[in-house]
Amino acid sequence: MKLKQLGDALTLAWNEFGLDGIDILMLHEVVTAQGAGGEVTIMNMINNFSFSSPATAHKKIKRLCDKHLLIKVGDTVNLRLKRLEKGARYDEFIERLKSN
Repeated sequence: MKLKQLGDALTLAWNEFGLDGIDILMLHEVVTAQGAGGEVTIMNMINNFSFSSPATAHKKIKRLCDKHLLIKVGDTVNLRLKRLEKGARYDEFIERLKSN
């Protein structure tokens, strides 16, 4: 990817979806973990996300869920456990990046 393409992608992410670089890194970690067959819990992400403080990570997760890019899915056994998965607007975001 060239610098212009990266700049265009970040501009699109900001202007159309309100996402900054940290939001994009968080989305990447969630989707990468899911693609590898794993699951990402909210607490795991908050405690292990190395690009921000735990408080900021928690705030970012909430914002990504409010924007429907991620969703919180409850566990049927442990009601306190919540997993993160792709939300309804995630595919729209990826398609917009591809068409950019």
